[in-house]
Amino acid sequence: MPEHYEVKRIANYLIDSGILNQTLQGVAFKNKGERIIANSSVNQLINLFLKNRLLTIAVKGKYTGFEFESGTVVIHYRFTGIPHIQGRSYQDRLYTIFSLPINYKNDDHCRFTWRFNNLTLDFYDTRCLSKLYIYPNKLFSQTTHYQELATDLSLQSFLTYQDICKLYGKRRITIKQWLLDQKIIPSGLGNYLACEVLVRANIYPFLPMASLSQSQYQQLLLAFKDVHQLASLHADYTWFILFNKQRCGVCNAKVIKTKYPRFSQTTHYCPTCQHINK
Repeated sequence: MPEHYEVKRIANYLIDSGILNQTLQGVAFKNKGERIIANSSVNQLINLFLKNRLLTIAVKGKYTGFEFESGTVVIHYRFTGIPHIQGRSYQDRLYTIFSLPINYKNDDHCRFTWRFNNLTLDFYDTRCLSKLYIYPNKLFSQTTHYQELATDLSLQSFLTYQDICKLYGKRRITIKQWLLDQKIIPSGLGNYLACEVLVRANIYPFLPMASLSQSQYQQLLLAFKDVHQLASLHADYTWFILFNKQRCGVCNAKVIKTKYPRFSQTTHYCPTCQHINK
């Protein structure tokens, strides 16, 4: 969290604020925010981007590219990071399931500030888990992160069943692990999107990829399209069938919540709709 569709809404919020084509006039990291920078330093970021215009903001998967005249800053918000424009609320454009700081701002959680001509961006992260990458003289599409990410769910481009069997039929991974792999089409899915896709496809989340049938894959493709439409239309999560719920929205069975493998995120699934032998 945030996953692909939240990340797109954040980008649109920033763009609608009028931040594009403004010049970066000041940079300040605070509250150990420099830990967010993963491949460089605060000084390099300042030397590279200060007095440069922000040309565009683009999204692929769960990553956001801020393209300046002199290069690109790529940010992965991970679980707890989000940018705010001072004086502009997200209102009903963005919601959160867990702890994303959308509607409250603790100064201790502000990790860095970018000051532009007519507005200021404050980046809040309650746990300082976000990652920021600096790419001098590169467009977002030329960065390693962009190129390593698979096509994301919003583009609705998928592999054939034959390609699935060829590429992943012998790998020892479950269907849920496969969905969370950001280098596999489609990228952008996190825990809640994966759970909602699988319940709509009536697929047991721990099914080995080697056991995925062609009919199940067709169900999965339909579920991708369904989730894409719902996540695009609704900023809130009223469309969920089972994630973070006690009962399945289809059959009213008690939702099972378990971690498998042991240190993975909690999988939510319906024992009836997603029976192992279904």
